[in-house]
Amino acid sequence: MSDLPDSLLTISGFSRLSRLTPKALRLYEACGLLLPVHVDAQSGYRYYSPQQLEHARTVALLRQLDMPLREIQALLELPPFSKRARLAHFWQLAEAQHAQRRALTEYVMAHILPQGAEMPTQTLPAYSIEERQMPAQLVLTRTRRLKVSELPSFLPATYQEFRNWAAAHALDAETATHAEWFVIYHGPVNEHEDGPVEVCFPLTGPSEAVLPEGASLRTEPARRELYTTLTLKQLEFPALLEAYDAVAAALRERGLTPALDCRESYFGDASQPDQPFCHIAFPVA
Repeated sequence: MSDLPDSLLTISGFSRLSRLTPKALRLYEACGLLLPVHVDAQSGYRYYSPQQLEHARTVALLRQLDMPLREIQALLELPPFSKRARLAHFWQLAEAQHAQRRALTEYVMAHILPQGAEMPTQTLPAYSIEERQMPAQLVLTRTRRLKVSELPSFLPATYQEFRNWAAAHALDAETATHAEWFVIYHGPVNEHEDGPVEVCFPLTGPSEAVLPEGASLRTEPARRELYTTLTLKQLEFPALLEAYDAVAAALRERGLTPALDCRESYFGDASQPDQPFCHIAFPVA
Protein backbone atom coordinates (compact mmCIF):
# COMPACT_ATOMS: atom_id res chain seq x y z
CA MET A 1 0.00 0.00 0.00
CA SER A 2 3.03 2.31 0.06
CA ASP A 3 2.30 3.48 -3.51
CA LEU A 4 -1.01 5.07 -2.42
CA PRO A 5 -1.10 8.83 -1.74
CA ASP A 6 -0.88 9.71 1.96
CA SER A 7 -3.91 11.97 1.57
CA LEU A 8 -6.32 9.07 0.95
CA LEU A 9 -8.79 8.34 3.73
CA THR A 10 -9.85 4.96 5.05
CA ILE A 11 -13.59 4.32 5.11
CA SER A 12 -13.51 5.06 8.86
CA GLY A 13 -11.82 8.44 8.41
CA PHE A 14 -14.03 9.32 5.46
CA SER A 15 -17.10 8.33 7.48
CA ARG A 16 -16.17 10.68 10.33
CA LEU A 17 -15.48 13.63 8.05
CA SER A 18 -18.57 13.16 5.91
CA ARG A 19 -20.75 12.14 8.89
CA LEU A 20 -21.99 9.13 6.91
CA THR A 21 -21.97 5.62 8.30
CA PRO A 22 -19.79 2.96 6.62
CA LYS A 23 -23.08 1.17 5.84
CA ALA A 24 -24.34 4.22 3.94
CA LEU A 25 -21.03 4.53 2.08
CA ARG A 26 -21.24 0.91 0.96
CA LEU A 27 -24.83 1.49 -0.18
CA TYR A 28 -23.79 4.53 -2.22
CA GLU A 29 -20.93 2.51 -3.70
CA ALA A 30 -23.29 -0.29 -4.70
CA CYS A 31 -25.59 2.25 -6.38
CA GLY A 32 -22.70 3.87 -8.22
CA LEU A 33 -23.25 7.19 -6.45
CA LEU A 34 -19.95 7.31 -4.57
CA LEU A 35 -17.13 4.95 -5.51
CA PRO A 36 -13.91 4.63 -3.49
CA VAL A 37 -10.86 5.69 -5.44
CA HIS A 38 -9.05 2.51 -4.44
CA VAL A 39 -10.04 -0.93 -3.13
CA ASP A 40 -7.23 -3.15 -1.90
CA ALA A 41 -7.42 -6.42 -3.82
CA GLN A 42 -6.29 -8.56 -0.87
CA SER A 43 -7.89 -6.92 2.17
CA GLY A 44 -10.89 -5.30 0.52
CA TYR A 45 -10.11 -2.04 2.38
CA ARG A 46 -11.67 0.99 0.73
CA TYR A 47 -9.93 4.33 0.35
CA TYR A 48 -11.48 7.68 -0.50
CA SER A 49 -10.09 11.03 -1.61
CA PRO A 50 -10.74 14.18 0.45
CA GLN A 51 -12.07 15.72 -2.76
CA GLN A 52 -15.02 13.29 -2.58
CA LEU A 53 -16.30 14.71 0.72
CA GLU A 54 -18.38 17.47 -0.85
CA HIS A 55 -20.07 14.94 -3.14
CA ALA A 56 -20.74 12.64 -0.19
CA ARG A 57 -22.38 15.43 1.82
CA THR A 58 -24.51 16.38 -1.19
CA VAL A 59 -25.84 12.85 -1.54
CA ALA A 60 -26.55 12.67 2.19
CA LEU A 61 -28.44 15.98 2.19
CA LEU A 62 -30.58 14.91 -0.74
CA ARG A 63 -31.39 11.66 1.04
CA GLN A 64 -32.68 13.70 3.98
CA LEU A 65 -35.24 15.14 1.57
CA ASP A 66 -36.49 11.59 0.89
CA MET A 67 -35.14 11.72 -2.66
CA PRO A 68 -34.68 8.18 -4.05
CA LEU A 69 -31.11 7.19 -4.86
CA ARG A 70 -31.90 6.76 -8.55
CA GLU A 71 -33.32 10.28 -8.71
CA ILE A 72 -30.31 11.67 -6.85
CA GLN A 73 -28.02 10.17 -9.47
CA ALA A 74 -30.13 11.71 -12.25
CA LEU A 75 -30.18 15.11 -10.52
CA LEU A 76 -26.41 15.24 -10.05
CA GLU A 77 -25.94 14.73 -13.78
CA LEU A 78 -28.09 17.79 -14.62
CA PRO A 79 -26.66 21.25 -15.42
CA PRO A 80 -26.81 23.76 -12.53
CA PHE A 81 -30.01 25.57 -13.57
CA SER A 82 -31.88 22.28 -14.03
CA LYS A 83 -30.67 21.12 -10.62
CA ARG A 84 -32.15 24.22 -9.07
CA ALA A 85 -35.48 23.70 -10.83
CA ARG A 86 -35.64 20.09 -9.62
CA LEU A 87 -34.86 21.12 -6.05
CA ALA A 88 -37.44 23.92 -6.24
CA HIS A 89 -40.03 21.21 -6.81
CA PHE A 90 -38.99 19.54 -3.56
CA TRP A 91 -39.15 22.90 -1.81
CA GLN A 92 -42.77 23.31 -2.96
CA LEU A 93 -43.58 19.87 -1.57
CA ALA A 94 -41.93 20.86 1.72
CA GLU A 95 -44.20 23.92 1.98
CA ALA A 96 -46.95 21.60 3.14
CA GLN A 97 -44.68 20.05 5.77
CA HIS A 98 -43.08 21.33 8.96
CA ALA A 99 -40.67 24.24 9.12
CA GLN A 100 -37.59 22.08 9.70
CA ARG A 101 -38.11 20.28 6.39
CA ARG A 102 -38.54 23.61 4.57
CA ALA A 103 -35.35 24.95 6.16
CA LEU A 104 -33.43 21.82 5.20
CA THR A 105 -34.64 22.08 1.61
CA GLU A 106 -33.49 25.69 1.41
CA TYR A 107 -30.12 24.71 2.87
CA VAL A 108 -29.70 21.94 0.30
CA MET A 109 -30.53 24.33 -2.54
CA ALA A 110 -27.82 26.73 -1.33
CA HIS A 111 -25.34 24.00 -0.43
CA ILE A 112 -25.07 21.75 -3.47
CA LEU A 113 -25.34 24.23 -6.33
CA PRO A 114 -22.17 25.81 -7.73
CA GLN A 115 -22.18 29.59 -7.92
CA GLY A 116 -22.57 31.03 -11.40
CA ALA A 117 -24.36 33.49 -13.62
CA GLU A 118 -27.46 31.29 -13.82
CA MET A 119 -28.34 31.78 -10.16
CA PRO A 120 -27.83 34.37 -7.40
CA THR A 121 -24.76 34.02 -5.25
CA GLN A 122 -25.07 33.25 -1.57
CA THR A 123 -22.57 34.17 1.13
CA LEU A 124 -22.23 31.54 3.84
CA PRO A 125 -21.11 32.52 7.35
CA ALA A 126 -17.39 32.51 8.09
CA TYR A 127 -16.33 30.37 11.04
CA SER A 128 -13.17 30.87 13.05
CA ILE A 129 -11.43 27.49 13.38
CA GLU A 130 -9.21 27.01 16.42
CA GLU A 131 -7.17 24.17 17.90
CA ARG A 132 -6.84 22.94 21.48
CA GLN A 133 -5.44 20.03 23.49
CA MET A 134 -7.96 18.33 25.75
CA PRO A 135 -6.93 16.20 28.76
CA ALA A 136 -8.31 12.76 29.50
CA GLN A 137 -11.63 13.10 31.33
CA LEU A 138 -13.71 10.72 33.44
CA VAL A 139 -17.32 11.07 32.30
CA LEU A 140 -20.76 9.83 33.27
CA THR A 141 -22.32 8.73 30.00
CA ARG A 142 -25.56 7.48 28.45
CA THR A 143 -26.01 6.41 24.83
CA ARG A 144 -29.28 6.32 22.88
CA ARG A 145 -30.41 5.90 19.29
CA LEU A 146 -32.42 9.02 18.45
CA LYS A 147 -33.84 10.87 15.46
CA VAL A 148 -33.23 14.62 15.25
CA SER A 149 -36.72 15.46 16.56
CA GLU A 150 -35.95 13.60 19.81
CA LEU A 151 -32.75 15.50 20.64
CA PRO A 152 -34.40 18.60 22.20
CA SER A 153 -35.98 16.49 24.94
CA PHE A 154 -33.22 13.89 25.46
CA LEU A 155 -30.16 16.16 25.69
CA PRO A 156 -31.24 18.71 28.34
CA ALA A 157 -33.07 16.10 30.42
CA THR A 158 -30.04 13.79 30.51
CA TYR A 159 -27.70 16.69 31.25
CA GLN A 160 -29.80 17.88 34.18
CA GLU A 161 -30.13 14.35 35.57
CA PHE A 162 -26.37 13.80 35.36
CA ARG A 163 -25.56 17.19 36.84
CA ASN A 164 -27.88 16.59 39.80
CA TRP A 165 -26.33 13.16 40.38
CA ALA A 166 -22.78 14.53 40.20
CA ALA A 167 -23.61 17.42 42.55
CA ALA A 168 -25.22 15.05 45.06
CA HIS A 169 -22.00 13.00 45.16
CA ALA A 170 -19.58 15.98 45.09
CA LEU A 171 -18.28 14.92 41.65
CA ASP A 172 -19.43 17.82 39.47
CA ALA A 173 -16.39 18.76 37.36
CA GLU A 174 -18.43 21.27 35.35
CA THR A 175 -18.82 23.42 38.47
CA ALA A 176 -15.48 22.57 40.10
CA THR A 177 -13.15 22.99 37.11
CA HIS A 178 -15.36 24.49 34.37
CA ALA A 179 -15.08 21.29 32.35
CA GLU A 180 -17.51 21.17 29.42
CA TRP A 181 -20.22 18.53 29.14
CA PHE A 182 -20.48 17.22 25.59
CA VAL A 183 -22.49 15.14 23.15
CA ILE A 184 -20.77 12.70 20.79
CA TYR A 185 -22.49 11.82 17.52
CA HIS A 186 -21.38 8.29 16.66
CA GLY A 187 -23.42 8.39 13.46
CA PRO A 188 -25.64 10.75 11.47
CA VAL A 189 -28.74 12.07 13.24
CA ASN A 190 -31.60 13.32 11.09
CA GLU A 191 -35.17 12.35 10.23
CA HIS A 192 -34.06 8.92 8.99
CA GLU A 193 -30.87 8.04 10.88
CA ASP A 194 -30.50 7.68 14.63
CA GLY A 195 -26.86 8.05 15.59
CA PRO A 196 -26.29 6.70 18.20
CA VAL A 197 -25.87 9.77 20.41
CA GLU A 198 -23.81 9.78 23.62
CA VAL A 199 -24.18 12.38 26.40
CA CYS A 200 -21.03 12.80 28.51
CA PHE A 201 -20.89 14.72 31.81
CA PRO A 202 -17.43 15.40 33.34
CA LEU A 203 -16.66 14.10 36.84
CA THR A 204 -13.92 15.02 39.28
CA GLY A 205 -13.28 11.37 40.17
CA PRO A 206 -14.68 7.82 40.31
CA SER A 207 -17.56 6.75 42.52
CA GLU A 208 -18.95 3.57 44.04
CA ALA A 209 -22.45 5.08 44.18
CA VAL A 210 -25.34 3.63 42.21
CA LEU A 211 -25.38 5.28 38.78
CA PRO A 212 -28.46 6.73 37.08
CA GLU A 213 -30.44 4.17 35.09
CA GLY A 214 -28.77 3.31 31.79
CA ALA A 215 -25.62 5.29 32.63
CA SER A 216 -22.01 4.16 32.88
CA LEU A 217 -18.56 5.57 33.70
CA ARG A 218 -15.70 5.72 31.24
CA THR A 219 -12.63 7.81 30.47
CA GLU A 220 -12.64 9.96 27.34
CA PRO A 221 -9.02 9.89 26.09
CA ALA A 222 -6.78 12.93 25.82
CA ARG A 223 -7.13 14.44 22.39
CA ARG A 224 -6.25 17.29 20.06
CA GLU A 225 -9.31 19.03 18.64
CA LEU A 226 -10.13 21.41 15.82
CA TYR A 227 -13.25 23.37 16.72
CA THR A 228 -15.42 26.39 16.08
CA THR A 229 -17.59 28.31 18.53
CA LEU A 230 -21.32 28.95 18.08
CA THR A 231 -23.92 31.01 19.88
CA LEU A 232 -27.19 29.41 20.90
CA LYS A 233 -28.88 31.15 17.95
CA GLN A 234 -26.45 29.49 15.55
CA LEU A 235 -27.03 26.07 17.07
CA GLU A 236 -30.09 25.30 14.99
CA PHE A 237 -30.73 22.53 12.47
CA PRO A 238 -29.96 22.60 9.58
CA ALA A 239 -27.88 25.82 9.87
CA LEU A 240 -25.38 24.19 12.25
CA LEU A 241 -24.45 21.80 9.43
CA GLU A 242 -22.48 24.70 7.95
CA ALA A 243 -20.37 24.83 11.12
CA TYR A 244 -19.65 21.11 10.92
CA ASP A 245 -18.71 21.50 7.26
CA ALA A 246 -16.41 24.41 8.10
CA VAL A 247 -14.44 22.39 10.68
CA ALA A 248 -14.29 19.37 8.36
CA ALA A 249 -12.98 21.62 5.57
CA ALA A 250 -10.28 22.96 7.91
CA LEU A 251 -9.18 19.40 8.65
CA ARG A 252 -8.84 18.70 4.93
CA GLU A 253 -6.93 21.92 4.30
CA ARG A 254 -4.46 21.12 7.09
CA GLY A 255 -4.03 17.49 6.06
CA LEU A 256 -5.41 16.17 9.36
CA THR A 257 -7.32 12.94 9.99
CA PRO A 258 -10.24 12.62 12.45
CA ALA A 259 -9.33 10.29 15.32
CA LEU A 260 -12.66 10.16 17.17
CA ASP A 261 -16.28 11.00 16.35
CA CYS A 262 -17.37 14.64 16.15
CA ARG A 263 -18.99 16.25 19.15
CA GLU A 264 -20.71 19.34 20.54
CA SER A 265 -19.45 20.62 23.91
CA TYR A 266 -21.48 23.11 25.93
CA PHE A 267 -20.32 25.87 28.25
CA GLY A 268 -22.64 28.87 27.76
CA ASP A 269 -25.76 30.34 29.31
CA ALA A 270 -28.96 29.41 27.49
CA SER A 271 -30.56 32.67 28.62
CA GLN A 272 -28.11 34.64 26.43
CA PRO A 273 -28.72 33.41 22.85
CA ASP A 274 -26.24 35.85 21.28
CA GLN A 275 -23.29 34.84 23.49
CA PRO A 276 -20.82 31.95 22.87
CA PHE A 277 -22.55 28.75 23.90
CA CYS A 278 -21.12 25.65 22.22
CA HIS A 279 -18.06 24.20 20.48
CA ILE A 280 -18.35 22.03 17.36
CA ALA A 281 -15.24 19.85 17.55
CA PHE A 282 -13.44 17.12 15.61
CA PRO A 283 -10.71 15.21 17.50
CA VAL A 284 -7.74 14.67 15.18
CA ALA A 285 -4.81 12.28 15.01
